[in-house]
Amino acid sequence: MKIGIVPTIREIYIGQYEFSIDLRLFSFFRKAYKKCSFKILSNKENLNIDLLCLSGGNDIKDKTTKSIIRKKLDNYYYKKAKLKGIPVIGICHGAQFIAQKEGGKIEYKKQYIKHHRIYSKKIKFLNVTVNSYHNLIIKSLSSKCDQIAIDKNNNIECFKIKNSKILGIVWHPERYKNFKKIDFKLIRRFL
Repeated sequence: MKIGIVPTIREIYIGQYEFSIDLRLFSFFRKAYKKCSFKILSNKENLNIDLLCLSGGNDIKDKTTKSIIRKKLDNYYYKKAKLKGIPVIGICHGAQFIAQKEGGKIEYKKQYIKHHRIYSKKIKFLNVTVNSYHNLIIKSLSSKCDQIAIDKNNNIECFKIKNSKILGIVWHPERYKNFKKIDFKLIRRFL
């Protein structure tokens, strides 16, 4: 399994942009897929991978150079993956990007950094507490998407694009000290 990851773009100093990936994301995928390798997708190039990960980080509504660079990478690789039928997982920012790209509504919300409960009528094991590290929420999805889980305020926490292997999760499975079995069950079920 070869996993392509679109990284977060950080501006470390004025005009100096760097790629960033939480190292725990590699560990998470290694546990999910025993034998895997990684490709950091930093330039527009051919897509020779088995799974695309649009990682967390950046702000999809931000107009700064770092977010514009990220948006271009997300757009390019998401389009390529869809055309080739490559499974996609969007984590936090990645999920927000996919939801918006497919016609969903994203809104700012006061800092949303906490653990909170999510609920799913479709998947019983998804009635759990998850983490949050964002200030944008997915308020609604287009008819192209199936809602899988919501929070107590009806914000979308997990969704899937219909008739595809494209999954969006708003929490960060890589940020737990001990990875949660539910995250592995979820990606195995939908990807």
